[in-house]
Amino acid sequence: MKKRFDEKHTPTKSYSKDDLVLWSGANTNKKEVSRKVGYQKFGGPYKIKKVLGNDRYEITSLEGLKGYKRFRAIVAADSLREWKGGVIDISEIESEVNSTDELIDLLGG
Repeated sequence: MKKRFDEKHTPTKSYSKDDLVLWSGANTNKKEVSRKVGYQKFGGPYKIKKVLGNDRYEITSLEGLKGYKRFRAIVAADSLREWKGGVIDISEIESEVNSTDELIDLLGG
């Protein structure tokens, strides 16, 4: 039995601090049905804040993105996927808003 498991088992991907990832548990509180067309299984991006033992990571939401809410969770590596969509300059997102125009742009108004 162990031999068969070892043949089919794929090791989990390891991530490092400040990597951007998608998380499969991000959409669990929504009222959408997972069988609907257009349903996204993974949500994010999230930033890895700390690497813990046993393939666990502490993730946080990125400030400045649309729909931002302060969020922090400890999740397993098998529920994460690498963020592959576009380049996000984290230093620009997390910087202080210096003008009223920038604040209006962030709020979507």
